[in-house]
This record gives sequence, C-alpha cells and structure tokens, in this order.
Amino acid sequence: MTTPPGAQDRMHTLWRVATDRSLDQHQKIDAMLKAASIALDMDVALVGETDPEYALRYVYDVSSVFQLPWHIALDQTVCHQVMQTQQSLFLDNMGADLAYRQHPLFTQFKFAVYAGAPLWVGDTLYGSLSFLRRKPRQRPYTPEDKTFMELLAAWFGQMLLQIKQQTELRALALTDVLTGLPNRRAAETRLAEEYGRRQRDGTPFAIAICDLDRFKLVNDHYGHEIGDLVLQQAANTLHGHMREGDWLARWGGEEFLIYLHQVDHDQAFSVVDRLRLVYQQYAVNTPHGVLKLTLSAGVSVTQGSTADLTRILAEADSALYEAKNAGRDRIVMHQPAQRNMLWKAGELQSALQTARVMPAYQVMVDLTNGQAVADEALARLVGKDPPGSRFH
Repeated sequence: MTTPPGAQDRMHTLWRVATDRSLDQHQKIDAMLKAASIALDMDVALVGETDPEYALRYVYDVSSVFQLPWHIALDQTVCHQVMQTQQSLFLDNMGADLAYRQHPLFTQFKFAVYAGAPLWVGDTLYGSLSFLRRKPRQRPYTPEDKTFMELLAAWFGQMLLQIKQQTELRALALTDVLTGLPNRRAAETRLAEEYGRRQRDGTPFAIAICDLDRFKLVNDHYGHEIGDLVLQQAANTLHGHMREGDWLARWGGEEFLIYLHQVDHDQAFSVVDRLRLVYQQYAVNTPHGVLKLTLSAGVSVTQGSTADLTRILAEADSALYEAKNAGRDRIVMHQPAQRNMLWKAGELQSALQTARVMPAYQVMVDLTNGQAVADEALARLVGKDPPGSRFH
C-alpha cells in the first residue's frame, strides 16, 4: 500500500489534477479517483449513481473486483445508508461492527473498511462517492480525512454537473425543439455514419423525404400555433410506427427524413406507404375543428457501390417533387434510369452553394487561317466527378 500523503500534499494533488488541461472531464475523474484513493490509503474508489439501482459510473480498483458496467440493488449496498441519511459514513473495521459484519461487502468481497459521502449534482442527490480497503485501519478517521473526502465529493459533483450540462447542450444542438426529433444537422451526421457503414459492409438502405400536403394552407388559415400542433402530431405518429433500426428526423419546415435500413426497392415502398396510410388515419383536434392531412414522399434506394449520399438525397428530393406534381398523398420511388441526370442536378446545386463553380475561358480559333473568332466561357466544378459523369 502506498504511504498516503499529508494534508498539504493532498490538496496539491487535487489542484494538479483539476487544472490539468491535457485531460478531458472523464479522464480527470479517473485521475482524481486514483489520486484520492492513494491519499486516503484505500484500495478502491467508486462513483455510483442511484437510478434507481446502484450503478457504478467510475471505478479505480487495484483489487480488480469492480468492473464497469456494474449494477446492484441499492438496498444491498452500504451506500444505501449514505443515501438515506444524506450524510457521510466512515467504518474503520466492518468485521468489528455489529451492524455491518454480516454485510456482503465484508463477508463476500472481503473489504473491511468503508468510507462514503453523498454526491450532489446541482440540487439532485446523484449517488455516492465511496472508498474501500481490505485491511482494517490502524487509526480512526481524523476530521481532516472526513473534510478531505467531503471536499472530493463536492468536486466530483461539480464535475458531473458540468458533464451533464454539456451533454444536454450537445443534445439540444442536435434536436428539433418543436418535435423532439433529430434536426437536420443531426440527421446529416447520422446519415454520414450510416453511409460509411454501408461502404464497409454493403448493407443496403433507403432514404425517404416526406412532406405534409398543403401544410402552408394550414398555417395561413389557422395560424402557426395550429401549424406547430400539426407538425408535432405528424412527428409523434411517424415516430411511433418506425421499424426497429429505422429512424426519423425533421429535415426542415414540413419535411421529414426517414432512414430505412436493409431494404430493397419494393420493401422501401411498402414501409413508406404503410406510414402514409397510418398518417391518413390520424386527425388533429384543434379549437377550429378536426384536421385530417395527408403526406407525400420521395424514396431513393442505394444502388451499386458508386452511389454517394449527395446523389441519394437529390434523388429522394426529386421523387418527392414528382409525388407533389402527381396529385399528392402518394409515394414515388426514384427509378435508377434517372440517376445520372438527377445526380448532376444535385451536384451542380451543391457546387453553387459551396462556391465550387469556377469560370474558365478559352479562345475559339478558325482553323483555316488561325485567327481568333470568338471567346468561350465555361463553368468548371472543383472536385472529382464519378466515372463517366460530365457536365455539358
């Protein structure tokens, strides 16, 4: 066992870990658990959450007893006492304590010493910070030991609060506030991941872009409050009927994007058309009466190894446009024969948005006399085209 440092050394160790900019927050927690365990002359340091079981979130354990993930009923832990009283608990020798000498922590896991403090994350009692040792302590805990441990618990609580807040902010940045669905930014990120997986294992997928028919009339006639209610109802209805492995995002305005995994052309049509029929059956109750709406969708299925994500999205969008023009309340599947033309349109649109269109000029010469007779201006795209693709 490492000789524990003195009180001043302890605080210096805390300060050094807390201010180490090379560590992220999770690494700081791990480093602090190790440093605190040594400082208190313990074998194990644990951060546990009660929700509602006792679940270990961070572990430092030289005895290799505790490993993540670890879940156990709260009432089977010594931490249960800490959570009930919301007070620190220090046991120098569990084997000599009538209340704890039959506890599994002592009889089964062979730990004689326990020290625990409640962990508060903001105003919420999160769980506990606990330390364990196999051999009984030769001296009782001092007030300085207890103060140091409670200071540690306060630091861990603050660090966990920061992690919680940052996680919530990241989720908020990727969530559509109105519907609770992933927003377009989140969908684009996830689509890139799904596309990368397809490139590795060849798993087919489809993308559907759905649009609520005549939604603008709802907004114009009933107002944006009713329009928001319609969007929320549509999101809930579609999300509640997703297949396992499929997912839904708000693409923008009244458009929703659906990712369909492991489907061919016919399967993709069947799944999306089922969602269309389901949505037909739902009505939105408003102060102005009952509204029943329909939706249209365009669907593109991955075809071959050269199909890229930009092209697939452009195809789905084009198919949606066809569904709208054909009378709405229908599904239109992109046909592979249209693929090259639609990819060019989508790529040109993307190039214009990302400033990848560069002007190029050349002189036209009369070959009979070598004289310049005209100038020609061309637009060239910066980037690589798929084999066989050209813009004219």
